[in-house]
Amino acid sequence: MTRSFIAHDYSGRIFDQHTADIPHIRWTTLVRMIGLFADRISQNWNICNFPTWITVNQLPRFAALDHLPPDYVLGERLAIESRRTFVLLNLASLLPLAAGTICFYGVGRVLQALNVSPLFTAASGNALLTAVIVIVLMFVVLSIHELCHGLVFQAFGAHPKYGIDLRKGVAFASAKECYFTRDAYLMVALAPIVVISILCVIAMALTGGEARFVAALMGTINAGSAVGDLWFTLVCLRYPRDLLVRDFGDGAELFRHQPGYDRSEHP
Repeated sequence: MTRSFIAHDYSGRIFDQHTADIPHIRWTTLVRMIGLFADRISQNWNICNFPTWITVNQLPRFAALDHLPPDYVLGERLAIESRRTFVLLNLASLLPLAAGTICFYGVGRVLQALNVSPLFTAASGNALLTAVIVIVLMFVVLSIHELCHGLVFQAFGAHPKYGIDLRKGVAFASAKECYFTRDAYLMVALAPIVVISILCVIAMALTGGEARFVAALMGTINAGSAVGDLWFTLVCLRYPRDLLVRDFGDGAELFRHQPGYDRSEHP
């Protein structure tokens, strides 16, 4: 079954859209509500299924296409395809990890200076129990991280898929059926580090003692785990706004506009 709706771009043009119902996933009630909210947002954004005749100059700043225009060529492929890349990324993760440590330590000091009274203070008094809680929360944060990617994908009309590549040691959310404009993809890439950092700061303000430390630790770990997102962001920013990005899960393909090129003539 399909449903149709109207998508508007910023110049006032209207496109009649058709998309298949997104398969139901057995999330918690809260996650289902968030998904429905993202789906509602997508009805007012520029999303997949743009007409095949649309030109590059007609592309909105934030959009996703279900096809690659003929005058686009593959410019770069980003993926963990070698041990060298894997090692370099893990080493590079020390930079956002250090930045996260400094930032969340600073937040903690500011909260102390302002004498913010926590709503509750938790302390297990058991190092082993605390370690178990931290490990469990790490998996929760990782899940929320990928869910943030997926919800932004969904807001643009894509059908996100989630998975884990044990060989490469990465979890991912993908939307390989769509081609995102550069700025739309930057929103996808940066959503987790922005959203989770804000949530951790709020958690730090509401808690005290050991619980505040754990909240700061989760924000720091998330910053370090976002090294791939930051890598993609920095590379995409080297390209103009008409860049199109296809995310296939553990990597992405970057397509640049090449005027006068017709891919149908170069099979």
